[in-house]
Amino acid sequence: MPIQAYTEAVIDAPAAQVFERLADFSRYPEWNPFTVRVIGPQRAEFGQRLTLQVRWPRSGDTTSPETVTRVSPPDPQDMAVLVWRYDHLLSKLGLIRCERIQTLSALPDGQTSYVSEETFRGPLSRLSPLKQVQLGFEMQAQALAASFQ
Repeated sequence: MPIQAYTEAVIDAPAAQVFERLADFSRYPEWNPFTVRVIGPQRAEFGQRLTLQVRWPRSGDTTSPETVTRVSPPDPQDMAVLVWRYDHLLSKLGLIRCERIQTLSALPDGQTSYVSEETFRGPLSRLSPLKQVQLGFEMQAQALAASFQ
């Protein structure tokens, strides 16, 4: 059984606006209580390496090296995807592998469905702070939705 963090939210804004906010790393400190800073590129582009400063809900800040693996702005159906993968030595050794997938889908009323999920694989995946990740994802989804109110 895979270890997974998952959350979703309905956002009162079109997918293009929500994607712009997700892809603009420079503005994360303004609205994101989970990923409070991105060290490195300030805009999401395929293949970029970056370091996320993550604020764990119960234990403070840490950093996480990542590589952007997919940037798909909204298509004609207003679907968009932003993905990055954990890029630590542990992942390079195959001990823990994970990739965060954030998906946007247009809803009929001009709103956007936001889904964030990450599946942890590898022999050390059971050591992942899953509860913390889950709480962080929920905090981020709620803050993203609130940033458009």
